[in-house]
Amino acid sequence: MSDIGSILIYIVTIIGGAIAGGLYYLLKKRRDPVLVNILEYLTRYHLDERAFSIDKIAEGTQLPKEVVERAIVRLERAGIVVKTKRGYELVDPLVFLTPRDYERALRLTKGDNIIYGAYQMPYITDIKYVIFQIILLLGAFVFVLATLFIPQVGAFVVAKTNVDPPVVFALFILAIAMILVDVIDNLEKAWIRERYSVVVGIHSGVLYDVSVADELSGRIPRGAIARVDIDVNWRQKLKNLFGEVPVGDVKIWARGKKEPIVFRSVPYPRELFMVIRALQLGSLEWRKKYARELALWRGRIYPFFSYRRGRRRR
Repeated sequence: MSDIGSILIYIVTIIGGAIAGGLYYLLKKRRDPVLVNILEYLTRYHLDERAFSIDKIAEGTQLPKEVVERAIVRLERAGIVVKTKRGYELVDPLVFLTPRDYERALRLTKGDNIIYGAYQMPYITDIKYVIFQIILLLGAFVFVLATLFIPQVGAFVVAKTNVDPPVVFALFILAIAMILVDVIDNLEKAWIRERYSVVVGIHSGVLYDVSVADELSGRIPRGAIARVDIDVNWRQKLKNLFGEVPVGDVKIWARGKKEPIVFRSVPYPRELFMVIRALQLGSLEWRKKYARELALWRGRIYPFFSYRRGRRRR
């Protein structure tokens, strides 16, 4: 009975944690009217006129300065607003660079208006990387089950570790596996940031890294863009079903070049395609039209699923 009771306690704990996490997720997805108001003001008046002050936003939105200051701090954490030497600036909703890399992009483009900036993430759909993560987590989970339902395994763990009940040690191993996966993921992201930056400026065109610690030496001038295309393979489609940020490959053909330059697993590939097409055609009305929507999505201010007409995520 004691073993069955322990198993029931673990099951109830897991179910309770899942319910609590789900409730937290739903509550976090509620819209904040203050942030919506401030973001609407920023995307309307500071999409191109980038620098602003808290006093100016408070005056424009008719909100108390303290309220605006707290909201700006939250938007800064979300990466929508960045503090530079000139003051606060609105980052375009399709810019996912770290503050350091954003400053670098501004320096290298001579202060150009950056309308897209991100990192290629080919590792997230690489079969070897995904299989390694699955094996690591699945192996630890199977070990937990083995200590619960196979007496010989439980006895072996108690004999070697002096931990009773043995499932406690197994849960510790599972936690270590989860931390290890997270550490590996963070190391991969750090490597990606040094190797696979992609930046699109209104006047400077498409800039990208070609080697480790590069200074965006690869460049496709806006007038040299001959063709652009999207390719989303089955691994990326599978990832997009469960991931929050869609990824895909974007191919750009420069004039006079037979082979395209391929940016692999970039976030929001369709939006990048439309941005580059806007540069190619000399029209950036799409960017201004959808800036508010993209900023709300990125700031987690919009619900993940919206049923209002004209507000659906694409």
